[in-house]
Amino acid sequence: MLDLFFTGIDRIACGRDLDNLRLRRASDVERIVIMERIGRIKTGAEIYFLESGSVESYVIAQRVYWAEFDLPYGAVSPLAAEERDYREAHPPIGGIVRYAD
Repeated sequence: MLDLFFTGIDRIACGRDLDNLRLRRASDVERIVIMERIGRIKTGAEIYFLESGSVESYVIAQRVYWAEFDLPYGAVSPLAAEERDYREAHPPIGGIVRYAD
């Protein structure tokens, strides 16, 4: 399971299902376009687009973490779990959690 975990979320704009997940940051021009549509974006917040070829599916957040886990669909995210024992029992594949801020 690929797990994405956003922190400091200000806005989520996407449908229930994503056809082609491709996480990327908005360019300066794309950021201006989104700001013209929705207004001011907090200092330090990033726009993360979620779908390849689309500027309609995005999350505005301070940071995003991602990792791959050997867990079934619907399992609690180890990245969001409050219980230390659960997180330790389910380490990421390869032991790596990546992030962007």
